[in-house]
Amino acid sequence: MNRLTSSLDQTARWEKKLVLEEQQCLVLARVLLHKPRFLVTDGTLNATEEEARKLVINHLEDGLKDTAIINIGRVETDSRFFTRVLHLINDPNGRSFLPDLSVVL
Repeated sequence: MNRLTSSLDQTARWEKKLVLEEQQCLVLARVLLHKPRFLVTDGTLNATEEEARKLVINHLEDGLKDTAIINIGRVETDSRFFTRVLHLINDPNGRSFLPDLSVVL
């Protein structure tokens, strides 16, 4: 991202100037700064290389200890980090929750 250092004070359509990896780095930085109570990722980790994925997961573990993270994607992304499966079901009788289920691979 050093190529952008001289452009930091500019207003621009950054989603058009940044490659996907750069956009993901900025999203991660914002999440780590804001420390939300809940974070939903939609297959983001599935698209990254293994080394980068491990680095991101380490940052999430260290920086977001009080954040509930829901990953929409393959379970095998990192079964050490994502330890539960959330099943959403359409219940005609109203809302219900299934018992806590551990990931079984």
